[in-house]
Amino acid sequence: DLITAPAFTEHLNQQAAYIRDALHRLCEQYPKLIEGVTGIGLMIGLSCVINNGDLIDALQQNKLLAVKAGANTIRLLPPLNVSRDEVNSALDTLTNVLSQWQ
Repeated sequence: DLITAPAFTEHLNQQAAYIRDALHRLCEQYPKLIEGVTGIGLMIGLSCVINNGDLIDALQQNKLLAVKAGANTIRLLPPLNVSRDEVNSALDTLTNVLSQWQ
């Protein structure tokens, strides 16, 4: 019942939109490293210009779990009950890793 509750669905949609907007901004900020955002809801793909395996390794070294998905893409799959603080922490980690790449 919780998963179908309107408030829970609204939370998921808000988190997904927030994450996607932030990732699109990162693509604009780091176009030589990442180039696009794909996926549905909280199942998010981040298309890489650099080798996705290298980016995944760097993220995992910084305690952010990501996996390979498709052609040079990484998958970010936060839990359905992810909080805004957790999202911001993950985005900060991703930003820090990307900024160290240049």
